[in-house]
Amino acid sequence: MQPQEQREETLNSLTSSTTNCLGRPRSAVWDYFLYVKSTNKSVCQIESCQIQVSGKFTTNLKRHLEKKHNEEFLKVEMAEQQNKSEKEKKRNSNISSKVKNDNRQRTLDDLMKKNNYQRDSKKYKALTRKLAICVATTNMPNRITDNEEFRDFVEELDPRYGNMPRRGALDKEIEMVMVEMKQKIKVLLQTAIKINLTADIWSKKGMSSSFLGVTAHFFNRKDHKRYALTLAVRFFETPHTGRRILHLLKTILSEYDIGIRNIGVVLTDNGSNMIKAFNADSLLNLEDDDEDEEQDYQIVETLDESSGSEENFESTDIAEIHEYESNEKDHVLAFTGFCQRLGCFSHTLQLVMSEFDTIHSLKKVVKKAQVLVSKCNKSVKVTEKLIKLSGKKLVSNCPTRWSSSYLLIERLLQLKPHLSEILAELEWDNLQNSDYKALENIRELLEPFAKYTQLASAEGMSTISMVIPIIMELNLHLDEMKTKAGLSSTAKVLQDALNRRFKNIVKPDGENGEGSLEIVYVAATFLDLRYRDLLDEHQVKAATSFLSSSAGLFLSDQGESCYGQYSSSEQEESHMVEDDCNNITAQSETSIVVTDAVTSGEGSTPGISNAMENQTEPANLTGSDLEPPRKKTKTFKYITTLLASKRKDNSQSQPVVAPIEEEITAYLHQPMLQESDALDFDPLNYWSSNEVKHSLLSSLAEYLLTIPASSAPAERVFSAAGISTSGRRNRLDKHNLEREVLLKKNKFVLM
Repeated sequence: MQPQEQREETLNSLTSSTTNCLGRPRSAVWDYFLYVKSTNKSVCQIESCQIQVSGKFTTNLKRHLEKKHNEEFLKVEMAEQQNKSEKEKKRNSNISSKVKNDNRQRTLDDLMKKNNYQRDSKKYKALTRKLAICVATTNMPNRITDNEEFRDFVEELDPRYGNMPRRGALDKEIEMVMVEMKQKIKVLLQTAIKINLTADIWSKKGMSSSFLGVTAHFFNRKDHKRYALTLAVRFFETPHTGRRILHLLKTILSEYDIGIRNIGVVLTDNGSNMIKAFNADSLLNLEDDDEDEEQDYQIVETLDESSGSEENFESTDIAEIHEYESNEKDHVLAFTGFCQRLGCFSHTLQLVMSEFDTIHSLKKVVKKAQVLVSKCNKSVKVTEKLIKLSGKKLVSNCPTRWSSSYLLIERLLQLKPHLSEILAELEWDNLQNSDYKALENIRELLEPFAKYTQLASAEGMSTISMVIPIIMELNLHLDEMKTKAGLSSTAKVLQDALNRRFKNIVKPDGENGEGSLEIVYVAATFLDLRYRDLLDEHQVKAATSFLSSSAGLFLSDQGESCYGQYSSSEQEESHMVEDDCNNITAQSETSIVVTDAVTSGEGSTPGISNAMENQTEPANLTGSDLEPPRKKTKTFKYITTLLASKRKDNSQSQPVVAPIEEEITAYLHQPMLQESDALDFDPLNYWSSNEVKHSLLSSLAEYLLTIPASSAPAERVFSAAGISTSGRRNRLDKHNLEREVLLKKNKFVLM
């Protein structure tokens, strides 16, 4: 191409390229450059410089002028500044003309749209904080604030918040809220005499990653409330050995400034790695024993497909059942100087129920029911008809869900009238009447086990003091079942398993010594006025001896400040902590009901109740459409009768010999509760209101009665984590997952 032709092409391309499609004026920098379209280069025309700059970006061109031709660069800057001033003048002129031509009165919306909140204003910060909490605790993605429909919605609510933060700024705000929440949790933890923990390991669906969940449970003597806090859902790489579990747990505790001496009990499942993590030898010899400690964790399905429940945390590994058998002796007795470990009562109670599978005759009937339910649930026609008639569907068998067989039988018998009608219409085979009769007997046999598994898994109430009453109640229930035809041998098998697995809890013997961990259950029952008088003389003596020796340990661990005697500096620090705690709203506590059926909701285990009530009944249904409602069985109906008989002859003459003899003696002379008074009785409220009278004993009670009986709190954390990683969010970053779950579970401390 000839030079003249090249110049013409350059001029033509320059003319077309510098005329912006949006009508923006031509930049003054093009007075010194020519753009060649064929080579995508801009050529400098100053003093035959002929430097070629890639593309036609004016910023790069001005940078060249600034480095090589400073005089021309200053001219370009002055020209652009002049153009900017002219545009501003023109814009102001247009606004003035519009105001003159518009004589209508200004509205509030008009004014608000023109004046967004300043980013450093109190209102903007408050709205942004609330937005961050909302997004972080409701499984919404951070990019929601980039969504135009969402921004339009928020702007309609508050036009002045049209400048809400985008995704990146919102993520920083959520991180700030997370830091604030951790600081408030630290303040709360400082008020605890002893902190009890639950710990468990969970693997995401697909086994792509595993996490260690840790929750803390304690009583706050400043605001006299119990607290259940989630401390971590920490990514945990394999191998999941006991040594690595212990090290990760200590790392988590150090983040919250929790000292080793502040830990009371760590409650876990019965996996061998958990047992070894809190074995005395594992602390003395921190050698890596990877070859025998790792445990394969199956997927915990958070969303139960058979029941539609969103909170199915009632799950346990089948492998744990066999794992437990070989570690049964260690599961209760494992303890260290670092902390004490208790096994999950609900897990062990389910192991007792698993003995039911060894009865061939009854298992055969249950198998028939499982086959029928599976067939019906696979049929869209049957399921639609059932939901239309009853508002419910059948519950499928799920071996990893607690009380699965009971839930299946309960729902099958509940929907029997409608199901029989549908099966007859479709000409499908149904169970025989004798089978349904056998299922009714099995339901009666297993119902208390399912109910007390749910009760022991509750939060917001003292559950460890219920362990011995539950065992006694189940023994009395099985005694009655042994008198029923067809259930005698089954009830005997279950009773033998119950007594074998819990004999050290109900009857602590001398060979284990008074310091053995099973004494914790006896002492907790002793400190609960509702159940204290169920204990025999030997148990009372063991409990008082344990409390006396523990009071000495509390004095050495906590110092006199635990019992109301502060130095001036400690008093000052205490007031500071109390002021911080006054700004935190605690979780509402659930009253313990001992005569009605177990309640469900935030303070109880929703897995069973949700599985039984997973469909909403249509408004036009009546109670007669379903199986006639069965009479609700009283919770602790047998021991309630037993306690009533003891009220008639209430002798409090047990001898007590201990350093805190006066307090224990005074407590033993406290009258028994009447049945009507026990309805809303919370033992922690009693000890909190009697701190002056029982200064030492109340401290022990507030520690012991906040120990969970089950590891269900950690399972609930994994339920929330499973929901957060379901569907399209299954690749949520491990840090973001922990942050989201912690904010969701501890949201109340931010309010």
